[in-house]
Amino acid sequence: MRAVREAGHTGPVANLSFPDVTGPILARLDLAPTVGLGNAAMIQLRVRAALRAAHPDRPAPLIRVLGHHAQVFDVMQARQPADPEQRCRVYLGEGGQRDDSLAYQAPPLAPGPRYNAVTGAAVVPVLEALLPGAAPLRHSTAAPAGLPGGYPVRIADGRVALDLPPGLSEAEAIAFNERMAGGDGVDRIDDDGTVHLTAASHQAVAGIAPDLADPLAIADLAERAARLDSVLA
Repeated sequence: MRAVREAGHTGPVANLSFPDVTGPILARLDLAPTVGLGNAAMIQLRVRAALRAAHPDRPAPLIRVLGHHAQVFDVMQARQPADPEQRCRVYLGEGGQRDDSLAYQAPPLAPGPRYNAVTGAAVVPVLEALLPGAAPLRHSTAAPAGLPGGYPVRIADGRVALDLPPGLSEAEAIAFNERMAGGDGVDRIDDDGTVHLTAASHQAVAGIAPDLADPLAIADLAERAARLDSVLA
């Protein structure tokens, strides 16, 4: 993103590198991409597949998804969390009728290369909508303007804006995804981009290399990566 700024590029930038977490880190550094790709869009595809299977003769309604990368694996494997607060949120139609269970009703897919195919299918509409002269698109995708997690958006004229359902505020949507980030081990992100990990992350490495769960500052990335390599060697 620094290179984008230095090159004077003024067009949209789409980030496919763990955008639900890297987006908000970049946003803290005033380097947020225009939008992230995948994740919430993958969940949206799974919802559409469930609706198509249940009602093959009906046109799909507007689908809006609020969800985080940490929730994608459960969705892909059709494993609905027992705690409703841990489920991604699914809103149907202009009125935003909630039906979160739809995210977990498509046939399960075991982890593997097929996930990349679903990512690709979820990414293409967003990339096409960002092209000059493209028709507007209402979709769900990751990290618009560096927000944590994924949101419903409108894409038009190379710009991305939130398209939240009635009754859901931006603050509530962000708070939801910040909570869900704990599933990826992220407790919070400081204003300078330093990442603090969850207690579960600390416990996971306590018997191996406890320092791997120390707060991670941007300036320490190379050193931490080398430390991780040494532990895994």
